[in-house]
Amino acid sequence: MAAGKAAILLLVYLLPPTSVTREPLSFPGSNGFNSLVAVLANLWDAANYVKIAHFGYPPYSVFSPSKLYAFSPFYPALIFLGHYMTGSFLVSAFLVTNVLSFVFPLVLLRVMGFRTALLVELFPTYLVYTTVGYSDALALLFLGLAFLCFFKRRYLLTGLAISAAALVLYDLFLAILPFVIYMLLFEKERRVRAYAGVLLPVLVAGISILAAYQITTGSPFTFFSLERSLWGVHLSNPIAQVQWLLTHNESGAIASGHYTILGLKLTSAYWLERNLLFEGFLFGGIYLLTRIADPRKWLYVIYSAILAIPLFFVVGTPVYSIPRLMLASFPIFIGYSIMLRKRRQLVVYGVLCVLASFWVILSFVYAFFA
Repeated sequence: MAAGKAAILLLVYLLPPTSVTREPLSFPGSNGFNSLVAVLANLWDAANYVKIAHFGYPPYSVFSPSKLYAFSPFYPALIFLGHYMTGSFLVSAFLVTNVLSFVFPLVLLRVMGFRTALLVELFPTYLVYTTVGYSDALALLFLGLAFLCFFKRRYLLTGLAISAAALVLYDLFLAILPFVIYMLLFEKERRVRAYAGVLLPVLVAGISILAAYQITTGSPFTFFSLERSLWGVHLSNPIAQVQWLLTHNESGAIASGHYTILGLKLTSAYWLERNLLFEGFLFGGIYLLTRIADPRKWLYVIYSAILAIPLFFVVGTPVYSIPRLMLASFPIFIGYSIMLRKRRQLVVYGVLCVLASFWVILSFVYAFFA
């Protein structure tokens, strides 16, 4: 993974200047930072996290709500703490994400084995989005810890780990369902105390988030209203999602082919084909999970399916983020790890992933792959 990240950093360093508009950030001590860190920590959601870390949330206005309220404060809190060591919020975001990206595979190594950890850490969207200043590495780490604690029958710690993941990325509150369903179906002898240990921390975390929104914005449902008003998010069906992806014009840019990567225009059909490629990999992994001999496979299957299926019933800007959001279904790599048994196969997989990650980082820098 380190070699893949190094290759990505070298590529970004050598790239011509990006034409993507970035909101100016004037942080104390930021003068003189090279373009490498500026790009990796100041594009798309990364810029929002750094803003929260440095400036906090602005006063909320119903008439002109800040999009920052759609982002959790927990990852920015790590950036804030890290800036005391680095002297820069930008560098702190970069270092926090990259350090965490090496911890998550170590957890997977304990829970799901060496090959699974290797396949995950080399996957293109994991390589890129744990190199740039995004919060996914932190959320995935807590999800990995949830599996580790669950298999050790530490149910309270399982609930706390899921809660921590959900507090980083609010959509991950859904991750509690597979564990409860698995306990009901396959561990019927579990006592009420086990269910309480898993459920109560998540319940407390959810109520805390709603209460925080009520106190700061006047409504516990501000997150959902911002998702809808700013990014057009609403529930629909897979056909409507495809139609939206082919026709939607993101600020006059995406569907019209405005975005280009080194001169190559990205048409609306490109975004659909890209999503279908990743979705095929996702459901191929779920199918392979059903074929393995591990008695815990049904937890992996239920978990991966529950986190994946809702992605097909959402319309709005997050549709463009499906290749990144599907990382939460990381148990699918167990199936691929059993299929790719030979060393030569792993080498080919690694080379293809690193090459694909070049395209992902180019998309991130020049277009829209958030």
